[in-house]
Amino acid sequence: MIRVDNIVKNKLGVKPEKSSLKEYTLSAWRDFLKYNNFNFKTRGVYNPATYEAHILKDNDIRAMTFFHEYYGHGIFSEHSTMGKELVKASQIRDMQKVNEIKKRTLMHNEGFAIFMEDFLSESIGYDVLKKEFAKSITSYNNDMLQAYAIAKEAESYGDFYFKREFGFPESPTGNDMTQIISSLYPKANIQLAILYGSRKPESDVDLFIVSDDILTYKNHWLDVYAVSVEKFKHGIENLMINITDPIFSGEPIIGAREVEKAKTMIMKMPITDNAIFLNKKAAYQEQKIVEDRKSVV
Repeated sequence: MIRVDNIVKNKLGVKPEKSSLKEYTLSAWRDFLKYNNFNFKTRGVYNPATYEAHILKDNDIRAMTFFHEYYGHGIFSEHSTMGKELVKASQIRDMQKVNEIKKRTLMHNEGFAIFMEDFLSESIGYDVLKKEFAKSITSYNNDMLQAYAIAKEAESYGDFYFKREFGFPESPTGNDMTQIISSLYPKANIQLAILYGSRKPESDVDLFIVSDDILTYKNHWLDVYAVSVEKFKHGIENLMINITDPIFSGEPIIGAREVEKAKTMIMKMPITDNAIFLNKKAAYQEQKIVEDRKSVV
């Protein structure tokens, strides 16, 4: 497993540390499935509470089952923020929480595990493994195939995007964001793009973009705040904090010269009554959003 561990670590920066593997003969496997009330067609199971991958030793896709449970669910449970959440709930046996997390993270958990089957069978390079994956993929239903498609799409946006999409902590770099921007917005005319915010490994990635072609977008890890060229100009003229903050605190990814020009303009801009009014209004609206979110939780 050392070679496989190295392949995985080169790709993700992590490998299984706590996970263990338990293999069963057919008769012992049937007893295991019956005792735990699992589907009799199941070839593998991962228990996040104990970090144990259980697989049927003698099955026609044994390697894929191993990749799926030990490397897929194992790495996800150990290193992903989503997986760690599931582990914690499983270990204290909070089944209501466990079921909620499983439902919420199903597409990511299973998509990552199926991706690991594909990635490892290709990376190891043996034809027998590639054929085994081709057989394994036919056993999945449409939901699982969709989960796998999500993983493949995420990988196409680069390793950083892939890792963050599946909850693996990593701080963004300028090169990471350049690749993401070019992948997500290949045809957009972008005046400037700035990486800002805390940029901590487990924090949301905040990206400020000035473009007439891009809309504000947010998912579970990426927060793209996009404004039009006209709104950007209006924000500078009125010293709007949502414009000045990324300008002065962030790292330019696209349009470094434009950022410097904007800084110069802001420093020369007078503080008008209208600018004070608009900033107070924006602050009130932001506070209202925060309070509404708290009331929902």
